[in-house]
Amino acid sequence: DTILNILEQHKERLDNYEQLKQHYNNQKTRIEKLEFFSKCRSIDGFPTSDSVYHFNPIMMVAEFGREQLITKEMLNAICPNAGSNQELLNALNKYCPQYQINTPLRIAHFLAQTAHESGCFQNFGEGIYYRLSTALATWPSRNNDINKLPLDGRYLKQPDLFNAVYGTRNGNIAGTDDGYNFRGRGLIQLTGRTNYTNYQASHNAKNSDDIQDFINNPSLIATNINYAVESACWFWDSNQLNLLADQNVTDVTSVTRKINGGTNGLTERQEFFDAVKKVLGI
Repeated sequence: DTILNILEQHKERLDNYEQLKQHYNNQKTRIEKLEFFSKCRSIDGFPTSDSVYHFNPIMMVAEFGREQLITKEMLNAICPNAGSNQELLNALNKYCPQYQINTPLRIAHFLAQTAHESGCFQNFGEGIYYRLSTALATWPSRNNDINKLPLDGRYLKQPDLFNAVYGTRNGNIAGTDDGYNFRGRGLIQLTGRTNYTNYQASHNAKNSDDIQDFINNPSLIATNINYAVESACWFWDSNQLNLLADQNVTDVTSVTRKINGGTNGLTERQEFFDAVKKVLGI
C-alpha cells in the first residue's frame, strides 16, 4: 500500500488523482490473482532466486499518468469509426491533459462540442460555399449585408461573404480580407484575428521547438491535426469552459452558448454528450 499512501499524500497536486487511484486498485487486484513465480519456477532458465528488485514509486505514478484519457470507444460512441483515427486519438491524448480537460465530465462536454463543430472530426476548416438562403439562416443579424453580396454561380462570392459577416468581429480589421483569412478552423472552428493571434502566442510559448506563424499561415490549423486539436483545447481553456462543464452534469446548453453564441445544433451536441457519458459511466 506504499504507492497508495504516496498518492494520498500528493492528491491535491494531481489533477487525475481519482483515475490514478482506480488504476492502482485495478492493477493490485490483477497482481493478487497472479501465481506467476510459483508456476514458473519449474521452467528451465527461469530465475529461482528470491532477490528483490526495487523501483522508483514516483516514476511508477508517472507511468500511470500516461494511460489514455480519451479512447476509441468514446469517439466511436458519437461518430462511427472515428476511433480508428489513431492520429486524432494521439493528438487528443497529448493536448487535452495539458489544458486540464481531464475529468469524465470535461471530456464528455469537450468531445460532444468538438464532434459537432468538426462534423464528426472530419472537417477542420469552415466551408466556403454558401447559397444565399443558407447564409441568411446562418447569420441572421447580417442579413442586410448578405443581401448586397454578388453571386458566383449558385454561391455567394468569396472572400466577400466572410469579410461581410466576420470583417469587424474578433479583432478582424475592416476593409481587409481578415474575415476570410481568419475563418473557422480546427476542431472548434477558431475564428478571428484575435483568437489566431492569442493561440499563436500560447502555442509558441509552450513549444519553443515548434515556433509557428498562424497569422501568415492560418491554414495550418486546418491541415495539421495537432494544431486543429490544440487550438480547440486552447479556446476551451481560454474561455474557462472546464469550469462551465463542471457545473453542467446533464445539459449542454450553457457550454453550447459559450461556443456557438446561440444554440445551433443543440440536439446533436446533447446526443453526443449523452453517448460519451454512457461510455464513461457517468
